[in-house]
Amino acid sequence: MTPDFESIATLANCPTLHGEAPLPSATLKHEPEDFVVAEIPAYELSGTGEHLFLWMQKRDISAEQFKKHIVRTLDIPGREIGIAGNKDRRAVTRQFVSVPMVCENQIAELETPAIQVLDVKRHTNKLRTGHLKGNQFELLLRGSFGPEQIESCTERMRLLSDRGFANYFGTQRFGGGETPKLGWELLTGRLSRRLMTKQYGRSLFRLCLSAVQSMLFNMVLAQRIADESVDAVHAGDVAMFRDRRTHFLVTDAATDQQRLNAGELVLTGPIPGRKMTTPEGDIAKLEQEILQSIGLPDDAFNRYPKLTVGTRRRLLQWPVDLVWEFTGDGLKVQFTLPPGTYATVLLREIAGQLIPPTL
Repeated sequence: MTPDFESIATLANCPTLHGEAPLPSATLKHEPEDFVVAEIPAYELSGTGEHLFLWMQKRDISAEQFKKHIVRTLDIPGREIGIAGNKDRRAVTRQFVSVPMVCENQIAELETPAIQVLDVKRHTNKLRTGHLKGNQFELLLRGSFGPEQIESCTERMRLLSDRGFANYFGTQRFGGGETPKLGWELLTGRLSRRLMTKQYGRSLFRLCLSAVQSMLFNMVLAQRIADESVDAVHAGDVAMFRDRRTHFLVTDAATDQQRLNAGELVLTGPIPGRKMTTPEGDIAKLEQEILQSIGLPDDAFNRYPKLTVGTRRRLLQWPVDLVWEFTGDGLKVQFTLPPGTYATVLLREIAGQLIPPTL
C-alpha cells in the first residue's frame, strides 16, 4: 500500500493530545521577529583551542543560505563548519557556529544586514550536530481573541505544563511529502541508492530515510492518542525516564504506571532500525501493523543499516518555563524545548490553524 504522503507531510491525521485547540487560528511569522529562537549550548567553552565558536544571529535567512554564506566568505570547505542544529528561515535565530582558528582575521567579513556575529570564543573541538541542550523560544501568535478564547487558552497552557503535548515530528521534517516518498521508495526497492544520489545528492539520501522513520513514529503516536493509550502503560511497552534518555522494556505495568503518573517516566515510540529496543506484546503488534500498513516489511530498515540505526523517542514532551501573555497584537508565548522537539507542534495544541505570512 502506498502511503498518503501529502497527509503525512501536513500532519493531517495526527490528533493533538488535548483535543480541539482553544484558538481557531492565528498568524505565525508575520514578521521574522514574531519567531525568535536561541540555542542553549551543551557545554561551557574553554577559551582555548584551535576552533572559534561564533555566537551568531540571522534574520530571515535559511539554514542552507546561512552555511553557504559562511563557506563563501571564509573560503573553507563546508565540512570544516560546525553547526549544532538548523534553524528556521522566517525567524530571528541565535546559534553557535564553529570554524577553524585560521579564519580569525576574516570573522568581521561575515557581517551583513541580516547576519551578525555577536560574540567569539575559542574551544578545543569542533561543534557537532546535536551538541546543544535545547532551544529557547519567544513567539507571537497574531490575532484578535475574545474573553472566552483567552480563558480556554489559559487552561490549555496549564494542561501543556502538566500533561505535555504530542511529540510529533513537525511538517519541516517531510518536505511537502517528497522526502518520505523517496525514502519509502528506497526502502521498498523501487528506487536505487545509486540513482537517488545521482539525482539528489548524498545528504538528501540520508534525510529521506530519516523522514520514513519520522513518519512511522508519527503514525504510532497518532494511533496511541486515538486509542487513549499514549500514557497508559502496557507490559511490553518501552518507557523512558523523563529526565534522561535511558529507556527500558516494561515488565511490571502497574508499578511503572504509578511511576509515569508521578512524572518519572514517559512512554516511547519507534525510530526503526537495527539498534532500536523492540517492544513486546500488544505494543509490538501495534507497531508492526503500522509498518505493514504502508507496505514495509519487518526488515525494511536493514537495507541501509548504517544510516537507519534506530532508537526510541518519547511520545509526549513538556515545555520548560512556559509563560504567556495576551497583548493587543495577539498571544506572546515563551518556552524552552529539548533538541529535536518542534515548537510548531506545540503550537498546534494552542491554535487550530497556523496561518503563514503573506510574503
